[in-house]
Amino acid sequence: MDYLECAQGVEEKFIKYTSKGASGRMRVTCKMSKARVKPESIKHLQALRNIGPATAMRLYSIGIKSPEQLKKSNPEELYEELKEKEGGKLDRCVLYLLQGAVLDIP
Repeated sequence: MDYLECAQGVEEKFIKYTSKGASGRMRVTCKMSKARVKPESIKHLQALRNIGPATAMRLYSIGIKSPEQLKKSNPEELYEELKEKEGGKLDRCVLYLLQGAVLDIP
């Protein structure tokens, strides 16, 4: 299994692991290291609908520090910014969860 840095925020790191699955295809998993304490703003972002720890950290890494800031943002623009930060590949479901968080729908 190879270890690569996936994205880095101020307080925590996302870790990307690549490995071959049973089918022989490459599988990528992104996890947050638990070594450091989360900033309060990440905890506040997680209070929003559809926002878990990984998404909160990603949003924090692009400058979204509060729920109010997220609510005033355009989900499509946030998705494109996150996609660019992730190297051009980001699941479309991330757009849908951002829309749900901004519009407060499941």
